Amino acid sequence: MFKVGQEVTVISEKGVAYSGYVLASATGDEGQKAYKIAIDGGGMGQLGQWHKAADVYVMDPRQEPAMEEPVSIEDIRRR
Repeated sequence: MFKVGQEVTVISEKGVAYSGYVLASATGDEGQKAYKIAIDGGGMGQLGQWHKAADVYVMDPRQEPAMEEPVSIEDIRRR
């Protein structure tokens, strides 16, 4: 599901959330997935924690608001 090196967000059962990247993945005997996630910029001190697949998410791309029609100077003068 997630690839090694992919940027993800973790939201744990305790409500703690952080962004990081996938260091490793594992699959259990019954097909359960788990991912080892390291915190961005954590350095060697933060080697990552294992999380259930249900706790790992990818954020949706930012939705930019639709551009309004450009307003001409003439339109502004008329108002």
